[in-house]
Amino acid sequence: MGLEDSRGDKSRYAEFRIALTAEPDGSDPASRPRYRTVAVGPDGRPAQGYFVNPLTPWMVDAALSSITAAGKPLQRSVATDSLDPVRDLGARLYDALFSGPIERAFYNAFQAGGQARVRLILGDEETMAIPWEFLYDRRRNDFLVLSTRTPLMRSVHVSGPLPPSPYLDTPVRVLAVASDVTGAWHVDKEIAILHEALRDSPYVELRTHTPVTWEDFHHAVKETEPDVVHLIATGVSQTAATPLGGQAVAFLTDLSTSMGQSKAYSLYGSDALAALAAANHRLRLLVFNGCRTDELAAALARVVAGVIGHRGDITDAGALSFTMGLYSALIRGHSLDAAVTEARLRVDSLTPGGREWCAPVLYQQDQGIVFPTPRARSPEIPARLQGEVAPRQGATTPRDDRALQKLNSLLAIHETNLDALLERTQQFGDATPPYMEQEIRTTRREIERLRNEIAVAEETPG
Repeated sequence: MGLEDSRGDKSRYAEFRIALTAEPDGSDPASRPRYRTVAVGPDGRPAQGYFVNPLTPWMVDAALSSITAAGKPLQRSVATDSLDPVRDLGARLYDALFSGPIERAFYNAFQAGGQARVRLILGDEETMAIPWEFLYDRRRNDFLVLSTRTPLMRSVHVSGPLPPSPYLDTPVRVLAVASDVTGAWHVDKEIAILHEALRDSPYVELRTHTPVTWEDFHHAVKETEPDVVHLIATGVSQTAATPLGGQAVAFLTDLSTSMGQSKAYSLYGSDALAALAAANHRLRLLVFNGCRTDELAAALARVVAGVIGHRGDITDAGALSFTMGLYSALIRGHSLDAAVTEARLRVDSLTPGGREWCAPVLYQQDQGIVFPTPRARSPEIPARLQGEVAPRQGATTPRDDRALQKLNSLLAIHETNLDALLERTQQFGDATPPYMEQEIRTTRREIERLRNEIAVAEETPG
């Protein structure tokens, strides 16, 4: 059986790029920096504008502190004019970025194909610190990162050549390591999730090492030469006079103890991690599945084609759900950005109305990564000629079962969300909060849209 390069998944999206470049400010040193924005859609025509960050650090901190994952979707004690601070700040951020010519160019790109991958090219730490994952489009009444039609990623300027292709060679080597300095995480459960997600693929080799010290981790990477590293460890914020603040990963120094017992841990920052990553020529994806690792992801993005980190604190349940969503999508041949979107949707299904899905941060260079999957069609026939080959007499052309499976999976997620939202409204009676009523309306519209797409897909031959 041959391999499928999954170009169908990658080419589904029209890419819309927005590059932000800081302008020199010779006036008020206390004023917020202004950025020149240049957007280029699939038609190749640039649109220009300007961006000034409308969010202050305290606004972002307040929004992040409002996120819970234990049944209460939002706290009301946040000083904001909205019951949903993430949506409120996301709408402000969206209006500041997508304005004038750039807004028109984006909607032209989106309407042309019904979907558009948004790539933000960030040039400094100020823009990397902005929570772009909050972006909320009032017109579509949706967060960009929660829609399979508008996956969002970050990119950075890099010097030197990028890997020539996003398609990983077989077998894909996945190395999962864990350094639980708290002694409280469900590491065994996460390793089991990885085995469950990857076991059906004959093209993936999974190796695990738990627990590990820094020396163990260093040795495992050198020995395995993995394509993917899944690191279960927490980040620790360090004092630094930069917008990103500086983070380091905590590793055990003694495998017989945890931080809760003796505080026996050591910290390793982006320089040590970047040196280790650069020494492995195969490494294409680095997943930091732990709290406070978004700044590490930004730093490693110049070395690794795909890096995932998490902003702020995440729950153990959220981390497990994200892991299952990410790798189950990658193993089906979805591109990295699409897989991250599916992982966010899975986290969202865990606590409908919650906002823990906005914690993951994806940095992806142009090529990204795509896992190999079983190929159904003959590799000798070029993709552009497939439609010109006449089928055998009496043969029927199968539907795209993988696309149909994805639609049904998304429908199940939204139906689960709706059931949970309706159940929660019973607690409020006639005093249901406006944000929850809006969530219900949005979820119902999405369910109707997915049902229509499924009906068309089931009736349409491949």
